[in-house]
Amino acid sequence: SGVSQAARSQQWDAAGQLCRKFPTAMSRIVASGLSHGGDMKGMKIAFHEQMSVEAVGFKRYLDYLSAIVTISPLLGLLGTVTGMISTFSVLDNGAGASAVTGGVGEALVATATGLCVAILAFCVYTYFSHQLDTIVTDTEKVCMTVMQARKNA
Repeated sequence: SGVSQAARSQQWDAAGQLCRKFPTAMSRIVASGLSHGGDMKGMKIAFHEQMSVEAVGFKRYLDYLSAIVTISPLLGLLGTVTGMISTFSVLDNGAGASAVTGGVGEALVATATGLCVAILAFCVYTYFSHQLDTIVTDTEKVCMTVMQARKNA
């Protein structure tokens, strides 16, 4: 990244300007460390603290997806149970086969819907979880580059 190149060239003002010009999570993390100048311990702590703050913002939405993955099969199961209950209540009333199959069909649709929602939500969750891991890894690399360049300054 441009910040890494600026740090390797010891152009700290340029690195700071790049962080301000592109206000991303990575640039906020790097800027927090750059604000500590040559204090390596302070820089490392600032990187870590800002990374924690930014990660909470990312994970907040992943928690919603995780809840959907967990709850949707349970809702499908609930629909299955209510469909089967209605099927047995129809049997108690002596209804015909078409009434019975309607309840079984309702139960199967509820199960399938719950599973489809869970599978789709899990795919989206996995994708964004991988994206978050990539962002964290890339940010850590840039932070290490900046710290190494500061140490060599």
